[in-house]
Amino acid sequence: MSDLSGNASGLPSGGTQPPAPWNSALTPPAGSAPYQDLTGGISPVVAPPKKRLSTRAIVWIVVLVVIVVAGIAWVASGNVSAGNIKVGACFTDTSATTVTTIKTVSCTKTHDSEVFDNQVVTSDSYPTSDEWDAFAQQYCLPAFASYVGIDYNDSVLNIGYYIPDSNSWSHGDKTLTCYATDPNGGLTSSIKGSGR
Repeated sequence: MSDLSGNASGLPSGGTQPPAPWNSALTPPAGSAPYQDLTGGISPVVAPPKKRLSTRAIVWIVVLVVIVVAGIAWVASGNVSAGNIKVGACFTDTSATTVTTIKTVSCTKTHDSEVFDNQVVTSDSYPTSDEWDAFAQQYCLPAFASYVGIDYNDSVLNIGYYIPDSNSWSHGDKTLTCYATDPNGGLTSSIKGSGR
């Protein structure tokens, strides 16, 4: 093969090397840095600052923790909302006209009362005092015999009941709570199946 000068070797006359191949531009000239610094003008990546809780958020968290701890302590102390007391719960009757909470105790500790029935009353409007008495007769008497194991008329125990006030009634609490009370007090066991 010959180049345009007629030299058959393909080398330029004078014995010099042929021009560098087309991709030799990627090889840096002698003495230069091997790579170009392409970061000029680009800001370094900096992690955003960590977010800190505001004082207000910290105060709300502390208040929430206090409320939760107080609620746990309140329940652990035996205090139960009168509308949420369960069958089998033992307590000492305060004979108060209005009761919002009841302090329950283990039935093996001294008490005088025990819940034996919770009954949802069906009525279109808030019952009168006489109607509540009628509901108590209707629901508490048969439940007493079933729970204690003896007819109420043959028992030494008395029956009491809790009812929701009209405000609780309007919010959906329609539960009549029946409980038995020992007029002599001093119970240290459950009356369930006792035949007393």
